[in-house]
Amino acid sequence: MFLWAISLVSLALVAVLSFMLLMPEFSGTPDVVVQEVFEAPDVKVNFGVLDSLQVRNLEPFLPSAMQGGANQGKPNPFQP
Repeated sequence: MFLWAISLVSLALVAVLSFMLLMPEFSGTPDVVVQEVFEAPDVKVNFGVLDSLQVRNLEPFLPSAMQGGANQGKPNPFQP
């Protein structure tokens, strides 16, 4: 009976001490983490550049030049 009383008193003592140590964690105001929000600058795109003389004088790619020539790269390893 004496051992039961000692174990209950020690268990109660541990419980009280743990609540006393942990109670400030729950009762205090929590730390608030403030995240900075990215504000994108106002970007204005001038599409009038597409009508400029420099863009009009561009030469289109020729389909024969795009299909390959002397510099085709590596051969296809999956072809027999």
